[in-house]
Amino acid sequence: MAQIELKNITLSLGGAPVFDGINLRVEPGERMALVGRNGEGKTTLLRLLTGEMAPDAGEILQPGNPRLGFLPQEVPSHLAGTVWEIVAQGLPSLVDGNQEDTWRDHHQVDQVLSRAKLEADAPFDQLSLGNRRRTLLARAMVGQPDVLLLDEPTNHL
Repeated sequence: MAQIELKNITLSLGGAPVFDGINLRVEPGERMALVGRNGEGKTTLLRLLTGEMAPDAGEILQPGNPRLGFLPQEVPSHLAGTVWEIVAQGLPSLVDGNQEDTWRDHHQVDQVLSRAKLEADAPFDQLSLGNRRRTLLARAMVGQPDVLLLDEPTNHL
């Protein structure tokens, strides 16, 4: 069974359709790469998958509700707090205040920060761009996602 399935997706952003009846299946364990020139819909497709955007027509199915991790192409300008706080945003239980597994979640954040070689108390807004991206990658991975979506710049194509 596919973790994510797009059926007959159509999307227009005010002009010609970006997608016109596309279908896609992402199977467990499968690795995929979206490659193309700027402006061809790669980021738009990822935004559909994360629910940030909705299609004009078609269905997006996620049987079993897979956990998604997402690394955006641009570093959001509104993020504030320590590296630990930013990474912890990747664990819904810490964001929602669920106290059931608090110690386990704190340990998970600490482990990911250690592997990423990031300083937990460092202010996010004072990091280099590279360390901000590493922090966002750690946030995407801390929840042990079933599907990890990386929106990397493709200016070199």
